[in-house]
Amino acid sequence: MLLAGCTRTEDYLEVFQEQRKAWNELADVLETIKDEKSMAAAKTDLEARLERYNQVVKKARDLPAPSEATKNRLEDERHLMERAVNRVLTEVGRIRRLPGGARFLEDTGAQILQPGVPGLLQPGSKS
Repeated sequence: MLLAGCTRTEDYLEVFQEQRKAWNELADVLETIKDEKSMAAAKTDLEARLERYNQVVKKARDLPAPSEATKNRLEDERHLMERAVNRVLTEVGRIRRLPGGARFLEDTGAQILQPGVPGLLQPGSKS
């Protein structure tokens, strides 16, 4: 019985880490965007990363609500998730201010990358 509980916590940790990796991959692509030319170059890669991000979000949503012990374990890694999310939000804000940036974000679906994003443990929340 205890082993099953450990496996379950590990399932949440795995999804949490996948989610953080997806955020960092999005940030890596967004950081390459400096102008409309680089937007065009990054478009395909960004769309692929967004698809992967959406798959991880679905995986997180499909898990049942975590136990308090699991939430506490995830809390130990909160700062890493917050750092990844903040990287993306910073880049989205920067790109939005570039000529054609808002349209690019909308066209690629990246406008979904904003505070209040779905996932296992929201940055800045205790739930």
